[in-house]
Amino acid sequence: MRAFVLTALIVDGIISAILGAALLNLRIGGVLVPLGLIISAVLNVLLVWCADQWAPSPRWAGAPLWAFVATTTLLLFGGPGGDVVFAGLWPLLLMVVGVLPAAYVLRRANG
Repeated sequence: MRAFVLTALIVDGIISAILGAALLNLRIGGVLVPLGLIISAVLNVLLVWCADQWAPSPRWAGAPLWAFVATTTLLLFGGPGGDVVFAGLWPLLLMVVGVLPAAYVLRRANG
């Protein structure tokens, strides 16, 4: 059962990165709203907290966060036609805002 839950949390980390990237350039009435940053930060904190409850060791508790980092990094590279999912400063902010709060929770839980 632990393996199934941890696998689901890792997949959710991937979904968090995709959702954060999809909502990164959301505009409401011409105003840029960083909804992707907020969703990724909150979701990653919850994923790391849940993984810490189910993980057999502290190393496994960070697995959803590593999945988020790997997926976000892959989205930074261009596609076969040279298309980039996002560019500029926002991807860096997505990585920082998505990782730092969850890393803090992971550090507090294991240290």
